[in-house]
Amino acid sequence: MKTVALFLSINTTVHAFSLSTKESQADRDSFAFHRRDVLLPIIGSIPAATLISPAAASDELEKSITSIYDSNAATYDDLYSDSIISRTLDFTALRKSLLSQASGSVLELGVGTGLNLPHYPDERRILTSYDAVDISPNMLRRARSRFENDESLPASMKSLGGGNFQTADASSLPFQNQAFDTVVDTFGLCVFQNPIAVLKEARRVLKPGGHLLLLEHQDSLVGKILDPTRGLSDVSKTCRYNDDVVGMVKDAGFKSILSVKSRAGGFLCEIVAGP
Repeated sequence: MKTVALFLSINTTVHAFSLSTKESQADRDSFAFHRRDVLLPIIGSIPAATLISPAAASDELEKSITSIYDSNAATYDDLYSDSIISRTLDFTALRKSLLSQASGSVLELGVGTGLNLPHYPDERRILTSYDAVDISPNMLRRARSRFENDESLPASMKSLGGGNFQTADASSLPFQNQAFDTVVDTFGLCVFQNPIAVLKEARRVLKPGGHLLLLEHQDSLVGKILDPTRGLSDVSKTCRYNDDVVGMVKDAGFKSILSVKSRAGGFLCEIVAGP
């Protein structure tokens, strides 16, 4: 019950950061700065046993990420996609916004249980193929099942007739150079142990004129304040909230950053880049 109450408090507060996109970034930054008086008491009320220390985080990194996600695959959707945080920040709308820009041959990195699949474009034949990779066989199995059995999938998915799901490390992709029109990653860079290597691979497999679509946690005041809550589960411990996502995209060699949008009061960012 303490965990539920904690998430209710955090989500109610984080919701305040999801300001209208009509407001300027300066307005959002000012709002975030002055709401520390609300967030800090909430974080201070978390039992010490649930907080994650640098030493504990280092120890957890030694665990196999594959094992963590395999062990949590059966409950992942209920715990994360249907969580109060996901609903409060409307992750569904954020996924749809990003994936509306997908077209042609698509590769999805860290597909997980396939939570993005229902949110690809609805137009028939806008996609020509769909490939997905994940390091966790159990998560990938659920993604494949969703692709094959979910009646709510959009027309763009149904018209493909099939997809290709492979267990693979995103930092060493089993694909030829310039193989895809679109590479998608949502909430994955924060988990990958070498995100720049992953982004370099994404750039390698993108066709000239192709697009990288990202929706990721980024370094922000909200992320800094919520960082201690990562200790609440094995899965959340694998995710960083302090990545400089734009910087990593540039460091990976992407020549054209077409769009950067701050989401959820700066907690997340949506990026569209070209190779």
